[in-house]
Amino acid sequence: MQWTHPDTVGDLPPPCRAHSTTLYDRKLLIFGGGLASIYYDAIYILDTTTRRWSRPNIAPGPSPAARRAHSAVFYKGKIWIFGGGTGLTALNDLWTLDVSGNAGTSSRPMRWAELPTHGKKPSPRGYHTANLVGNIMVVIGGSDGKESFTDVWCLNLGESCLAARLVPYLWSFLDTLAWSLAKAQQPVFKRLAHTSTQVGSYIFIMGGHNASEYVSDLLLYNLG
Repeated sequence: MQWTHPDTVGDLPPPCRAHSTTLYDRKLLIFGGGLASIYYDAIYILDTTTRRWSRPNIAPGPSPAARRAHSAVFYKGKIWIFGGGTGLTALNDLWTLDVSGNAGTSSRPMRWAELPTHGKKPSPRGYHTANLVGNIMVVIGGSDGKESFTDVWCLNLGESCLAARLVPYLWSFLDTLAWSLAKAQQPVFKRLAHTSTQVGSYIFIMGGHNASEYVSDLLLYNLG
């Protein structure tokens, strides 16, 4: 293995942290984040083939508040953004950014949309993680700045019943955009600012903070 520091060109993003980076069509889409007390709502795209940065065209209309410590997944031509914080309050809203087709070009700009969800939803939070498991976005842990969370939430992004096979304890897997709280397992672990990666039927959760200290342990969450 070897590190490199390749040159990039174009409209480079400013220094930031707690942003999201989402891969689609060999491009990296960076959204949000911030520096010190500044929070961003900008979008930057890196073409990994040409190593050129660009700012996409965004259609007029509502858009998410500047935020950091949110989560993002790519599903069916859209980036799905959940939660995060504005510096004043934690969030639990859900937005999509349409990046399908030639979205972002002068002929077809990208478009934000805020989506209503069904059922009880997660409390506002940032520094959680989100993994796409089939058509389900699995949200783990996080914090609202006061409380650190142990809960695991699932949001059905599609209409198939794949969720029933992957996460059998969902109570409303047939409803698109329905949140479900996974049944509590013992023991429970508070986690924020961790990473989570799906490998087969498990989500590997590495490190983070447990509300008392930073940790280096590895947790496995069994999807069923």
